[in-house]
Amino acid sequence: RVARKRVLKTGTLAMVPLDAGVGEEEVQDWGNDRSKELVGEAWSDASTASPVFDFFPALGGQDTVPAGEFPLEFAAQALERRPSLPRAYCALLHGHRDDYYVYALLLGLRLQRLCTGADRVLLCNGRWWEDTAARSALEQLYTSVYHVHLVDAPHATKVKRHKSVFSKIQVLRLPYEQLLFLDLDILVRTDLAPLFQVPAPAGMYHGVCRAGELKHGEFIAVGEAGWWCINAGVMRLEQWQTEDVRLLLEDVKRIDWPSALPEQYFLAQRMPGWRHLDQSWNMEVGFTYEDPGFTWPQAEARSWATAQRGKLWLEQAVEDVHVFHFSGTQLQPWWYADLSPEAVFAEAARCWKFRDPRRLLATALCEWRQALAELEEEAARWPEFACKPAEEAIQRLVAVAASCRQLELEQKRPQECERCRRRFLDTEGRHLSGWEGWWWLCTDCIVGYIFSDCDWPLGCPACWFCGQARPGRWELHQGQPWWTCGCQATAATGLGGEVLGRAASRPTKADRRTRWAGGRSAKSRASAPTASPVLPSAGVRARWAVRPVDTAAAKPVLAAERGAVDGSGVAAGAEALRLPAVMRFSGRSLEGQAGKQAGREAGKQAGSPGSWYL
Repeated sequence: RVARKRVLKTGTLAMVPLDAGVGEEEVQDWGNDRSKELVGEAWSDASTASPVFDFFPALGGQDTVPAGEFPLEFAAQALERRPSLPRAYCALLHGHRDDYYVYALLLGLRLQRLCTGADRVLLCNGRWWEDTAARSALEQLYTSVYHVHLVDAPHATKVKRHKSVFSKIQVLRLPYEQLLFLDLDILVRTDLAPLFQVPAPAGMYHGVCRAGELKHGEFIAVGEAGWWCINAGVMRLEQWQTEDVRLLLEDVKRIDWPSALPEQYFLAQRMPGWRHLDQSWNMEVGFTYEDPGFTWPQAEARSWATAQRGKLWLEQAVEDVHVFHFSGTQLQPWWYADLSPEAVFAEAARCWKFRDPRRLLATALCEWRQALAELEEEAARWPEFACKPAEEAIQRLVAVAASCRQLELEQKRPQECERCRRRFLDTEGRHLSGWEGWWWLCTDCIVGYIFSDCDWPLGCPACWFCGQARPGRWELHQGQPWWTCGCQATAATGLGGEVLGRAASRPTKADRRTRWAGGRSAKSRASAPTASPVLPSAGVRARWAVRPVDTAAAKPVLAAERGAVDGSGVAAGAEALRLPAVMRFSGRSLEGQAGKQAGREAGKQAGSPGSWYL
């Protein structure tokens, strides 16, 4: 036998050489500096290149570990190459996507050129570790590249792509006194050494209270808000924080509150004493708060927290930003990889002319594209074995970005208003899907989406008056959005710039969904009430009206279209003078095709292009 098993403080079984000369007590005290030095020297003198590690408990998969278990394979690699500096910039790369591989290369290049006095460490997993050539390219830019098993916790997150975010906790095991963890999707602009002066742990505060009041390096008082967390994109950490890493990972499996940002809330609660990092060190480049017309002061009434964060976002000076963070999925810089830096700035400045007057988005995208060009120049000087995978990954991103741009320019995708349609075809929405798309819309359409409470529509909503899903615009009054297509029924009721409102409170979820063409099931539409709903009082109608209603013009139109309720086309008499009803359905509702056809015929006789249904 040339080695013996020892149970480390972490719970890991280590094979220590017999000639290490380390006593039982010293091995157990794995955090002791003398113990680490002795074991490290013994391992360096051993005949084998790297010691054999037995994991306890057993691994849950080939390359992942379930939450609660404690993989430390890279600890052996770290001891083989003992650090020469007490500080390290560290990051985590896993998966198989080209964009994050390029992000890792860009981060390493920027750290190499701008940040000195600290090692650059990358924890790697998956495709980019298994590919020897791709790993060689990473080793050109990072001091150390270690393999690490992922810690999967799908029960703790609402977002599938975040199931492995707890793997970043393992950076606490790196043999460095001071650590600065960085997400891959950041762009470093200046030296990050000043962040090592902030006591650990530290991260940018994210919460409801004290938005904008915390100073750089100030303590975050946990009890001030019902919920809060830190942005884990830039974190100042130290080796062996107050909680043992093994205990932290064991606590992950006990999480019973799935979140979209699971590791951020978890770290905020399990690691006390957090300090705040100013947003200039973690400037998020996204589309949550960049519309001044929507965020401030309009959103102030809806969400004080959102309005405050939006105000801070808009007040941040571009020249004072140290780190751009392309967080989320609303904007990824590689979408512009097929353009030159000058073209990227011009396009971004044109697209967000009003929502980003400081040109922060344009500056961030332009500088990222410049960094990509610098990476291509740097890779050309590497050995061919390492240069090839980097160049191929960049070329694949450029090809995808160019094809998406051409595809979106060719297709005609309907949007809510003409201005938004032009903007969408002008590249602003070309990579979006689902709810992400509504950040690209004008204020009118944003409000309409908020109150409609439904998924991304396949077409235009149904007009409040004619019931047809045709192009038009949202018209808002006192927080209640109505969609109008400019039909004759709209004009006959005296609606021009601002729509006639309703006296009821905010509509219910079922009520809001009836505003969309085909928004309800056939069963729900069949059971809809046919009686006239309660309408605003005369005083409210007079106060909300833009101009007096032309009774002579409105009466035949409204009477004819109200007749579509029972399919007979019979006028409703004095009821025709009332304002439009609260609930409307598409042409397929209530009495079916018979009522729809009768309503159309009656509408044609009265000069209306369509019919609307109560």
